Amino acid sequence: MDPVEVYADFYSPRWGRDDRYRFTFSMDRLEIVHNTRRCAAIWHENTDPTWERTPLTSTFINDNIQPPHDVEGSFTYLWSEWRNGTFTPEQLQTELRAFAEYMNASTRAKPTTDFWRGMF
Repeated sequence: MDPVEVYADFYSPRWGRDDRYRFTFSMDRLEIVHNTRRCAAIWHENTDPTWERTPLTSTFINDNIQPPHDVEGSFTYLWSEWRNGTFTPEQLQTELRAFAEYMNASTRAKPTTDFWRGMF
């Protein structure tokens, strides 16, 4: 299967705007790029993928984005379903966008009192 490149926009409270992330899905690798930060998951049969480079959660937290627990697992699930032929490239984009909307709603709903600003 040919690699597929799709995009998701995540709201960054740090910058007050949406930032675009590029996702490249291939059979043996999932790469996520935002500006100069990159992370990649490497596929292994019969075991979980391994993640390398800048941890994805670090990239999100750097921009004050609060990712859900096991965000890497969510992207791995999406990748696995694409690998299995569940999605066309257009459906993959739709599902990635739906997940980004969920993350953005959560990020925008963070408490904004002075007390919680120190946490988020």
